[in-house]
Amino acid sequence: MMSSLPYFDIFTLNCIGNGIPDGNVLGFDLNREDDMTEYELREMVALHEAEVDTVEQIGDDPEKKAKYDAVMNDWTILKVEDKAKSFYQSNEHHIAVANKIVAERPVLSVNGKFHAILATKNIPEAIEYYRIFKTRFPEYHVATVFDDSIDNE
Repeated sequence: MMSSLPYFDIFTLNCIGNGIPDGNVLGFDLNREDDMTEYELREMVALHEAEVDTVEQIGDDPEKKAKYDAVMNDWTILKVEDKAKSFYQSNEHHIAVANKIVAERPVLSVNGKFHAILATKNIPEAIEYYRIFKTRFPEYHVATVFDDSIDNE
């Protein structure tokens, strides 16, 4: 029997998001990949807030020290991450994430038994990751998906 739904509507109804709950697609093991420790992220933001490049540059300046100490000791990690959002869009971050994925793949994939999908927030970011893998790790077959609701929280 022919469906009265246009082809596009049928395709949309049978996407991965619908396949997981009805058992037609296996679920995903979601791993957040951080390329910095919480301390490193706090320090990066604290230095930026204090308007210096190194801790040594703070010296005896009480205003800079107060700004640095506030980020390092008082701010929630969510506030720190919010201040660091522009870093997450940088090429430096994308390269660090790609390097970490490649370094950890043998263990996480059980020596290639499992594969992964890199999910990003938007199309330009997905394209950037694709280019990084194609130029730095051409032996990898890379697929990226994007979802503008991803907020890394």
